[in-house]
Amino acid sequence: MDAVTLEKCLELKQIGQDAFESVHTPIWTWPFSTVIPGGTLMALGAAAAYETVSFDFSINTLQAHFLAGPKPDQLLRFKVQRLSESGRFATRVVTLEQSETAVVHVTCSFVRTSAMQGRTMTHSVGRSSPQTAEAITLDDLEVGRNKQGPIFKFQRLPLVYSGPGPAPSNPPPESMTYTSLATISSPIKSKDLRYQALGIIALSDYHILDAPPTLHRIPFGQPAIGDRSRKVPPNEFKLFTSLNHNIRFHVHQGFRADDLCYIEVNNPWASKRRAEVQSRIFDREGKLVATCVQETYYVMKEKDDSKL
Repeated sequence: MDAVTLEKCLELKQIGQDAFESVHTPIWTWPFSTVIPGGTLMALGAAAAYETVSFDFSINTLQAHFLAGPKPDQLLRFKVQRLSESGRFATRVVTLEQSETAVVHVTCSFVRTSAMQGRTMTHSVGRSSPQTAEAITLDDLEVGRNKQGPIFKFQRLPLVYSGPGPAPSNPPPESMTYTSLATISSPIKSKDLRYQALGIIALSDYHILDAPPTLHRIPFGQPAIGDRSRKVPPNEFKLFTSLNHNIRFHVHQGFRADDLCYIEVNNPWASKRRAEVQSRIFDREGKLVATCVQETYYVMKEKDDSKL
């Protein structure tokens, strides 16, 4: 069997009016996990929404709420609701279901890029980190990789101080930038530009949950950044999950998800078991492709290990 590609992973079949079902199963998931990765779920939801708009629309924003953890060995169903459509924009709501239970709720906004021409204001933030690379040389997902997946590769880079003034000896978490290299593993062969956007959506959800623990220097059960021995430290967390995820595209063409991307992550706030994580996705040349905001939830181990 050939390795699963992005296109195969996101393949859908129509089963009714604005209703679809996933084709590929099982879907790869993280080692020791029993649920489908959030990035894959969002990309599948966006793929279903794409089926209900004309070819000249590009995805502009996506907002996802994770309601339950779908199993990777069961098919998913997608119900698309057409909220609005005009000459410039279209909005779709997609409900992902498994065993007749809603597991993810996705809202997608599309833009007709041909209608966005004319006089405009133009500026863009650049990368916070000076770190660059030619390729991923220490894939965080290499252990356990097989023909089922994953469909992406990641490599974490050393933390960088991005606060005001000279870096203090012990910089606070909110002043640090956590950068990863990312790419879709296999070349995206389709000439349909939607697959490049779907690839970015799939990439946008990894090394997000672990940003607050990493910036707080709390063991999260994954090897230290740059550790080629892949020694796994203790895990100080009982559970952790994403509550919701938002991604906004700033360009709709001229980027490739199967080329090297830089994902820079900041964590401006964490308290009461939750955290806000902000990320920016740049292409190899440093062009800003998309920005994301995610709300995350953590249950840390207590000293007596009795509190939830």
